[in-house]
Amino acid sequence: MNNSVHPLFRANADSEIVEQFRAIAESGRYAEGPVLERLAHIIVGSGGGPNRDAPLYELCHLVNIADACGFTGDERMLFFMGAERVSPAVVIKQINGKLAENGWRRGGFEADDKGVAITYADGEFSVRFGRMPLLVALYEFLAGMDDFTFFNELNDIFDEMLSGPVTMKSIKAATGRLASKFRKYRHTHMDWARHEEKFDRIAPFLTEHAVDGKWRVDDPAILDFWLLHSHGKEFKGYKTVFDAFVTLLRTIQRASLGKSAEGARTMGLDYEAGEVDVGDDARMSFDDFSEWRSPFATFDEAGLKDIKFFKASSERKPIEMLMHYGPDASRLPLAFLRLEAFGPLQSGITTDLQVKRGKDSIRKRITCDDAVPYAEKEGQYHGSLDHITRLQKAVLHLLSGRDEEMDVSDVDEGVVAGLLQNAREAFDGMKRKGFHRLALDEERLEAFRCAGDALVAMSNQLHGYLGKVSGLKSGFDEQFENDKIVFRAQFEKMYGDVL
Repeated sequence: MNNSVHPLFRANADSEIVEQFRAIAESGRYAEGPVLERLAHIIVGSGGGPNRDAPLYELCHLVNIADACGFTGDERMLFFMGAERVSPAVVIKQINGKLAENGWRRGGFEADDKGVAITYADGEFSVRFGRMPLLVALYEFLAGMDDFTFFNELNDIFDEMLSGPVTMKSIKAATGRLASKFRKYRHTHMDWARHEEKFDRIAPFLTEHAVDGKWRVDDPAILDFWLLHSHGKEFKGYKTVFDAFVTLLRTIQRASLGKSAEGARTMGLDYEAGEVDVGDDARMSFDDFSEWRSPFATFDEAGLKDIKFFKASSERKPIEMLMHYGPDASRLPLAFLRLEAFGPLQSGITTDLQVKRGKDSIRKRITCDDAVPYAEKEGQYHGSLDHITRLQKAVLHLLSGRDEEMDVSDVDEGVVAGLLQNAREAFDGMKRKGFHRLALDEERLEAFRCAGDALVAMSNQLHGYLGKVSGLKSGFDEQFENDKIVFRAQFEKMYGDVL
């Protein structure tokens, strides 16, 4: 199968698509190389040139040709699925064999050494013999979609197309139905397809601004893209742009990991042609790639939500966004700081406009004077880390002596004693609901074990992000002031006409 499957990995197609494609590729019906590679591009939506539905349009014409030369009704399957080996010569032999029996069943068809030309009442079209093996492979893939549950509907679409005088209009109608089904199928089974409308806008921008032949999915790219596209509705919000780039980054990285699993080489640049790369500083390891879930989701579960681990406004809110984005925030540290500082202001402007709060509120937000400085935000993260450390110690105290899984055999006894003493002191200072010395049943113990795991994840995330931010600190204040000028100017462009 060589490289033919790689476009599926680049689009992060799921196992259902990959296995179905493998079955076609390994059947031996198609020659290695062009047919399978082109089929893979068609499946991901990049094999039709300017019109990704063009291959489906050609397939409908080929179905019409097969019917007209004698492969009617159930014999359609014989034409598309009957040959052990599919090549232009085999297809020509199939068509000529039927024509030798009775000729064309309907007028308007003419075959030569290159292909078949069709004259409709409302137009003309031709299908080359060299193109037909690819269209046969496309038919085979469509027939097998969703574990062959689409097969009957596929035949119904073609039967309806052929039920009366076949015209360009009826061919286009059948193509539209196939295209609609194929789009839904892609959206279900491919990451890129689910977000293709946004990605198709971002990809040309990244290609235009590529550095050394690589896309740069980084902090400057997000801000620059927003400044260029915030005049439209789709990317008006900075948060919308940040979310789109995060999704793109994760999609590319999942594709990269899938391709790496196949032992492939580094990816290139043109996504639609099946090539993508990102900057080295945006790469992830397999450990980084593990699905992130906000640790706060653990504290919201039934066994823990009645325990006061975090006060909503002073302890949870300052890090809620950071825990929501997790490793993605660490990969884009400055872009995330901008989201934290200026995202709430833009959200507030949107709300002001919706509820007609008045011009004074909008004017105040546009100044960005209420944006939280980056240094202050960093201080909040350090404060949150201190609180989480105290929580970890308090949970350790509750679990110590009750958890048989705790293993400290390799730790110096003095160190253990000091650790447990610190844990006790942290617990004694934790004057809040749920932290008490009453006997803990197994269900409660398990809840605290889960809390302990979540606190470790939060601590690791904060340490990781603060480590990334530390590289920006040399010009922290200057960076904030510069960004404040940029966001204020952009807000004035976007919302100044309502003042």
